[in-house]
Amino acid sequence: HAMEDAGWTLAEKLTVRSIWLMVKSVALRKSYPAAPVSDAILFGNKQDFAFQMEVENNPRKRHHVRFWKAPKGWYLPGGHKVDWLGAATYDEAVGLSLFTMQFTHSIDSNVDKERDFIINSLQTAGRISKANRIEHFFSAYKTRNGFGHHYITDGSMVIAELKPSKNRQK
Repeated sequence: HAMEDAGWTLAEKLTVRSIWLMVKSVALRKSYPAAPVSDAILFGNKQDFAFQMEVENNPRKRHHVRFWKAPKGWYLPGGHKVDWLGAATYDEAVGLSLFTMQFTHSIDSNVDKERDFIINSLQTAGRISKANRIEHFFSAYKTRNGFGHHYITDGSMVIAELKPSKNRQK
């Protein structure tokens, strides 16, 4: 609910139908606010759900984030307890991956900018009660993802507590 309150749309599950609708929307440059995101694996599982936010109704450019439920009794390094983990990127274009020979979204290499965008959108919507930024949570680095796209991070982690929705039940 917090993500929806902040202007995000729940992404559809990846199916033959949703893939076809995504291809069609990109080819015809038609908005598809609930377009699926590719599956990513954490804790041996696909994401539990994902949200996205198109930019100027352009299916080639979008913010998106995947969320996984943390396993029972699991802690982040340093003893931080969280219920959910998220991974976010900004899709800046669509193109052919030379690593996989598949058409895919190209991501903005600065993944920290996307992390901050999500936190800011939730704060603007009044849905964060507390946010703790942990500097140097892990070492800053630059690498490539599975599609060959570069990404960089400063190594900071943000842990946010959400406020209950005023208009919806918890």
